[in-house]
Amino acid sequence: MGLFGLFKGKKKPHRSYKVDIRRPAHQRSQLVRSEASERAFVVLLVKMMNEDGQVDDEEYQQIIDSVMECVQLDSYTIRDLINEAIDDDSVPLRKLLADFMRASTKEDRESLVRQLWQVAMADGHLDPGEEALLKKVAAYLQVEIDL
Repeated sequence: MGLFGLFKGKKKPHRSYKVDIRRPAHQRSQLVRSEASERAFVVLLVKMMNEDGQVDDEEYQQIIDSVMECVQLDSYTIRDLINEAIDDDSVPLRKLLADFMRASTKEDRESLVRQLWQVAMADGHLDPGEEALLKKVAAYLQVEIDL
């Protein structure tokens, strides 16, 4: 057996870290560092808002607040981005997460998970679909959460 045979079939272990998602996300003006991750960030927040089948004013406002904290854009552009994401929900979750992951740090991924939590809880309760989406995103981004 050659050297490469020793590693055949072994998977690289995932490193995850635990995050208190109930703690407010840190304010950081450059959380989103590229156009692809900017779009992914907004679409992920919109996916969370749509997950329970209802679009509440509180959830919509939470998305605006989250995007304004993290993206250097004016409020009109932010609203356009959000409305575009609402109209076009065809981008697969895995692609969005990959786009975001490519340009993010550990703190960025942590902040995204917290902001998704804030959108999910903006209407006062966590829907089972929202919980499932939050767990999928956290697992992909290797962020351990307690719900």
